Amino acid sequence: MDEIFRIAFGDCSAKSASRLPPGAARQLGEAVNSRIDRLKALSREQLVGLADTDSEIDWCSGNRIVIDTYHLQPETDQHLFVVQAFRRTLKSPNWISLRGFFQLAVEGVLLLPDGTIADAPDELLWPFR
Repeated sequence: MDEIFRIAFGDCSAKSASRLPPGAARQLGEAVNSRIDRLKALSREQLVGLADTDSEIDWCSGNRIVIDTYHLQPETDQHLFVVQAFRRTLKSPNWISLRGFFQLAVEGVLLLPDGTIADAPDELLWPFR
């Protein structure tokens, strides 16, 4: 979700969402982590061939969630892959924008020039949180 005005409460990390009690927020984090695991399982060639953006709708316990995957290639030989999932909610939102109140979970990985995959640092993920 590309927004000019937004307020995030906490880090909006899928890793921290997975430590929540069972419920929609935890499922949001699990959806992101599942997609991150799928990205990590791809070969270098498959990762490099992914589209710049991909979006899908999923349902968790009757809650509609949007899952966006971004593929960015900064000015280095690294590729950044970010998975961002969100759902509208008035109950315990962690992200507020002009579009409304949301629960948001984000994680990412870097494909390094040598072909290894590493977790993306927070400073690269912040524009998506």
